[in-house]
Amino acid sequence: MINEQMLYLSRGLSDHSLQALQYFVDLTRNDHAESLRFFLIKSNILDILPHFMHDKNNSDIQHEQPFSPDQPSPSIGVSDELIHLSSEFSFIASFLQHRSPEIVDVCVCCLYRLAQKNILALSHLLENNTAVHLLNLLPSLSGETTSFLIIRLLGSYLSLSQKHAQELIDINIVPVIAQLLVTTTSDDTRFGIAWIAANIALGPPSQINHLFRTGIPTSFILRSAYLNDRIIREVSFLFVGLVDNAPDKMGELVKVGLVQCLLDMVMRKDCDLVRNAMDCLVKLIRILPDERGGVLREIVEGPGMRSIAQSQNHSDQKIQHLASSIIAFTEEELG
Repeated sequence: MINEQMLYLSRGLSDHSLQALQYFVDLTRNDHAESLRFFLIKSNILDILPHFMHDKNNSDIQHEQPFSPDQPSPSIGVSDELIHLSSEFSFIASFLQHRSPEIVDVCVCCLYRLAQKNILALSHLLENNTAVHLLNLLPSLSGETTSFLIIRLLGSYLSLSQKHAQELIDINIVPVIAQLLVTTTSDDTRFGIAWIAANIALGPPSQINHLFRTGIPTSFILRSAYLNDRIIREVSFLFVGLVDNAPDKMGELVKVGLVQCLLDMVMRKDCDLVRNAMDCLVKLIRILPDERGGVLREIVEGPGMRSIAQSQNHSDQKIQHLASSIIAFTEEELG
């Protein structure tokens, strides 16, 4: 019988079935945890977990809030079934401290699916120390998929409002993701960390200071040359937020290579990335009068200067304007 149950669970999770999530709850509630662990190892469930990072029915993380309460999934919607399932969130979360890493992996997967299908499920994240347990898992997880799903869950909660962000900052999310940024080899996890940091950078100075205390902006600057376009695009949103909301901190980032990092972004092809990078360069020139000459010399002598000059004829008018402003600053300051 347990073989049939695990086959159902395996197929259901692979097909993103909400009924399979409920079935997982029923199995654990009926004291089948040890049998569940055995068949998780023997079945292909752990092999299909990476598919949960790329749901065909939901767009990938964007810079903006990923789970909009005003836009439920068009194929499912907010039904009574989903509301019922969201009430199971806390029960599933109670297994996050289980000694079996396989059960923990599937628990995280189930929590993520509930939150992705129903925004109401996120409201349970701070209950019974669930968010604390998720954070405590991050340093010790060997599976990158589970780490990324945890980042998505926490980031989705944090991006709802500054109040939600503060709740996670209060339980030390920033130092945890700062350490994870140093140790992870996963591009998905790096992207998720940049996404969380970019959202924090939109908040008040009291929240932004946590980013600087843990060195997250500096870590991204030092790694920028090795990050793919998807990650570096999100990092550009982080720097836009910091330039706008923490201008007094920009001098220390210039000292560790921010200008060169922005010039590298200018040479990439993504329009949002180029626009963000040039916007940051223009604002740096304006807000750092004492360092203006040095910043402009870095721009003129850097490999991105040619791209900036060519961008005066860019199809994007904002990029055209920003490029012309940078050229005007260099001519005025350096002749």
